Amino acid sequence: MSYFGNPPWNTGIPAPEIIKFIEKNHPGIGLDLGCGTGTNIFSLGEAGWEVDGVEIVHLAVWKARQKINKLPNPGHIYRESVVNLGFLKKEYDLILDIGCFHSLFDPERDLYREHLKRLLKNNGTFLMYSFLKRAGAQLGIDSAEINEFRKI
Repeated sequence: MSYFGNPPWNTGIPAPEIIKFIEKNHPGIGLDLGCGTGTNIFSLGEAGWEVDGVEIVHLAVWKARQKINKLPNPGHIYRESVVNLGFLKKEYDLILDIGCFHSLFDPERDLYREHLKRLLKNNGTFLMYSFLKRAGAQLGIDSAEINEFRKI
């Protein structure tokens, strides 16, 4: 899996909801699952957050590391799949997923949720952007899966 140039989902602009979250919450420890080139990690880091990221695409990891190395507390970008998170040992106040979960297949989704349960602090925040599953499609998220996240 790789991409070159500037894929359409890589706007270079932090999500508006991330900006609102930063304005309303004190800095803590964050994790961005499928962090891409690190735009949201950089924004959180500038606001005083200690942030880690997980991304499987080599070029995106390289770009994210270039961005966050400019921060006073750069955190870590791990080149790994979001379903292989056993190496992460800390708990996070915020876990962010912008467009990652909906691209996983069923067995991977269960692993993802198990890691999320372990990594998210009690009273932590999980923010996810996802597209809804269309009839007959394998990718996307449906209302039953949304309810599974509410149990975490």
